[in-house]
Amino acid sequence: MNVLVAQRYLEGWGASIDVALNGFEALHKFDGPKHQLVLMDLQMPILDGYEAAKKMRKSGVKIPIIALTANLAAEIQDQIKEAGIDDYIIKPFLPEELFNKVSYYTLEVED
Repeated sequence: MNVLVAQRYLEGWGASIDVALNGFEALHKFDGPKHQLVLMDLQMPILDGYEAAKKMRKSGVKIPIIALTANLAAEIQDQIKEAGIDDYIIKPFLPEELFNKVSYYTLEVED
């Protein structure tokens, strides 16, 4: 459900997005020249967000990865850092938080 909500907001703000239903699919859909940011749900089937992020980093992906999680920040800080994830948004998220984080990281990438 959070993916659909995020998708609607992002498209409303003019973003072009690709959606993966699991971490394995995310790895195969990722296209370095096309994507500026990865929003990664940590609780995906087949391959969770932590492992998918680790594999992306190991393969040389440098763009920002923002985790979507229902966990409290203190519970996941070490795991996020270890996976190479840049930031997180707690679900359910506020649209302005999503907008601010996406804007921050995509503007940072463009500079």
